[in-house]
Amino acid sequence: MSQQGKTFSLEQKQFIVNLKLSYDIEINIGPTISTKDSVGRVAKGLGIGKRTVESILAQKKRTNFD
Repeated sequence: MSQQGKTFSLEQKQFIVNLKLSYDIEINIGPTISTKDSVGRVAKGLGIGKRTVESILAQKKRTNFD
C-alpha cells in the first residue's frame, strides 16, 4: 500500500501516531521484544482488538484490497 505523493486521512495519521507511541512504550520495557505475536502487537499498537486485526487480514487475503 504505497502512499507516496498521497495525502493521509486523519484516521491514518492517528494510526501512525498510536503505533509510534506503542513502540516507544516497548523500548522502555526492555532490550528485546517478542515478535511471535505480530497480530497482538498490531492490535495493541493501534488500540484495536486482536479479532479486528485478524478479520482485516482475512479480508485482505480473500479480496486483496488496496
